[in-house]
Amino acid sequence: MTDVSNWVLLIPILLFVGAIAGTLAGLLGVGGGIVIVPVLYWLTEIGLLEVGPDVAIHFAVATSLATIIPTSISSARAHHKKGSIDLQMFWAWAPWMIIGALIGGLLATRFDASILSGIFGIIALIVVINMLNPKPFTLAESPPKALLA
Repeated sequence: MTDVSNWVLLIPILLFVGAIAGTLAGLLGVGGGIVIVPVLYWLTEIGLLEVGPDVAIHFAVATSLATIIPTSISSARAHHKKGSIDLQMFWAWAPWMIIGALIGGLLATRFDASILSGIFGIIALIVVINMLNPKPFTLAESPPKALLA
């Protein structure tokens, strides 16, 4: 992306999308990736981001996931200062979250772009259905007692 005109278009688009994603995340509790991934993918399709079509969805998902690191650290620190983090639960779940993230990352590298796009679409659809449902779907009211021991 060496063309200056691309930057002139790209920066306002990214600022606007970031504001929308942040607002939706704050108001509705959805992750910003629901907005960011499709927009980044679209930006590769229209040529504002020079990413090949075979890795465009991988690029969009990975970029969105990379933004989670600083934002989650900042959020966790703020919640910890208020005493609103259950550290026992965190330490019980931490190894499983790390293992899951590593497995997910390795699997994503094996998926064809169309499969990864389909997976993202299905997850986005589930999020929408869950948000529209008067009684949202939950896996459990609390974590299994065995994990907290």
